[in-house]
Amino acid sequence: METYFEGKANKKLSAQIETWASASKENSQQFAKDKADWTFRHFPNEPADVDDFLRFAQYEKPDGEPWRLVKRKRIWYRFYRVAAIITIPLLITSIYFQIRETHRHKEQEMNSLMLLLRPQQGETLIDYIINPGVKGKVSLPDGSTVWLNSHSVLRTPNLFDTISRIVELDGEGYFIVEGSNDWPFYVQTKKGVTIMVTGTEFNLSSYANDPFLKVTMVQGSLTLIEDNSLKTIILQNKEEIVLANNYFGKSNPSSAKKVKEDTSWKEGYLMFDNTPIDAVVRKMERWFGVTITIQDAQILNYRITAEFESESLIQVLEIFKISSQIKYQVNGNQVSLYL
Repeated sequence: METYFEGKANKKLSAQIETWASASKENSQQFAKDKADWTFRHFPNEPADVDDFLRFAQYEKPDGEPWRLVKRKRIWYRFYRVAAIITIPLLITSIYFQIRETHRHKEQEMNSLMLLLRPQQGETLIDYIINPGVKGKVSLPDGSTVWLNSHSVLRTPNLFDTISRIVELDGEGYFIVEGSNDWPFYVQTKKGVTIMVTGTEFNLSSYANDPFLKVTMVQGSLTLIEDNSLKTIILQNKEEIVLANNYFGKSNPSSAKKVKEDTSWKEGYLMFDNTPIDAVVRKMERWFGVTITIQDAQILNYRITAEFESESLIQVLEIFKISSQIKYQVNGNQVSLYL
């Protein structure tokens, strides 16, 4: 402590002392006491100069009578000086620890808020993995249901705890969540966004290799939470939102036709409504379990409107060829598109 109070402690020692002092109210009080004791011990205590008193007295009162009064003034002057030297360090110390304590409380409040909005997943016991070209349906421990599109992974505990229900999704899922206002349901993604609901029906597309995250409301409402900033967006019935390039902005109303396009895969339909060809390619790759390569950059300017139910890959490619002049070549699970 002596080294710290003298200002000679290194950074490591200073940090250790400050951490100890701010760890509890008792430590803070002990630190203040030690600081005060050190201040008293090192206070300069030189004797008063009698000639100064005499000169001061003669200057104030030439008759020399009020010597006692002048001495009292001098003593009080020295007392104020002592009080100032003692009080100022104590005041600074008190303010310092008050600020530290306030900061600590704010950190605790923020941590609590983060746990509320972005809870931590407990031990994960089950991974549902849906291979390319396949769809799957999962019944969760709380009675909720998730349809998983191809090439998706859903991670969920064997049992939810009593505080919250948490799953993790990499891919696309259609969720029907059992309602409970006191038991929130969270879907965590690799896009830095968490979905929080208490009971609703929605479609979430969040593939790790897609440049966007897309949520389509079917019924009810939900809250999107940005993991880093804890900013939130509320999505209402029949709205959809697309978040891309780290943008976290407001949602837009969605038409019934758009909702159907985004969720038709659950019913076994592959639908495109003026859809850019790059999005068409990603959907087809997952739908049929193939890899599609675009040979001519001009193809990227195309948009596709079509609806498929049970057509094979070749049948779909033939329709593209007839309607848009896009040619194709298939070699195993490798597909090339060209003009």
